[in-house]
Amino acid sequence: MTTASTAHTLGSADQAAVDAIVATLVHHLRKEHPRPSRDEPARRDAHPKHHGCVAATLEIERDLPEPYGQGLFATPGPYRAWVRFSNAFKVRHDLERDARGMALKIMGVKGAASGEDTQDFLLVTHKVFFARTPADFVDFPAAVAVRGFLRLASRTIGFFFGLRPFRFKLRGFIALQRSLNWSTSPLVRTYFSQTPYRYGRSAAKLRARPQQRGSPFQWLRLWIKLAVHWFTSLFGRPMTRWENSLRDELLEYLRTREARFDLEVQLHRDGMPLDDAVVAWSTGQSPYRKVATLRILKEPHPDIATMTAFGEHLSFTPWHGLAAHEPLGSINLARRRVYDAISSLRHQLNRVSRREPRAGESPRDYLNDIEP
Repeated sequence: MTTASTAHTLGSADQAAVDAIVATLVHHLRKEHPRPSRDEPARRDAHPKHHGCVAATLEIERDLPEPYGQGLFATPGPYRAWVRFSNAFKVRHDLERDARGMALKIMGVKGAASGEDTQDFLLVTHKVFFARTPADFVDFPAAVAVRGFLRLASRTIGFFFGLRPFRFKLRGFIALQRSLNWSTSPLVRTYFSQTPYRYGRSAAKLRARPQQRGSPFQWLRLWIKLAVHWFTSLFGRPMTRWENSLRDELLEYLRTREARFDLEVQLHRDGMPLDDAVVAWSTGQSPYRKVATLRILKEPHPDIATMTAFGEHLSFTPWHGLAAHEPLGSINLARRRVYDAISSLRHQLNRVSRREPRAGESPRDYLNDIEP
């Protein structure tokens, strides 16, 4: 185990990249949502479509040995939490290939550096990000802000390869392609933090691994849906009844039972990069260790409209939390400013207040308080 250390400021090239990223995202957010409404609000630039924002509890393992019992994981809990499941890119049909996200907001965490009693962890269904640094990412938002498959494909390929062979981003391209998959349910996927967090005196990456497993029947049903969806799309009539199939699968499961994930930690070891988001850490050198159980609570009678609005107006960032779990690396430093700028603009456009939920507060009470 090594002591975590990383720069707390961006270099000039990365700082200029963050300025450009913020400007591009602000431009596209205003362009895509000129007149937001309650039915069509201004959405996030990343993970804009969510399948559900559901209640959960986080139960920390008791008597965790050193160095695992650090920060949040030094106190058994349980903690109340909210979990937002989402698609990563654009608001698209759930039968399209995409990366999927799990955003955790853990409540009642005293001493958070942000001054709020919440701890956020953001996880995605692939181990690594597709850009090493903010400078590597800078042209991506503009490249993918186009419509049409051919234009999107050509712009994406141009971003990763361009005309300068010695600056090809091959590993990033492979990471992006591997992150795009079909899914039967948000509850059977494994989610990764991609970037490291401080973990007391060390650093760590997180993984949420489901205890429930997908069945062969679920996959058979998915392939039948995909075949029908692709066939009807040839005639310009995709199957809209399955457009929100991941939300339907999530809520159908939770109507009768709870779901569980093992929250696991991979500690940093010598030689593992803290500021290269394209590189995965070796599980042979540092295996994952379970530190908590995330229980997604049963919801027999979901209020879909309230759940949707609640997930839409919450703000998630890795910078909500304890200093013991401070996000590390230049990608996370960039996220701090980008997430704050886009969240502020999104709430402004939607004409709602921006604040963290309070312990014991229901989604309906939260919405009543932030809406004019």
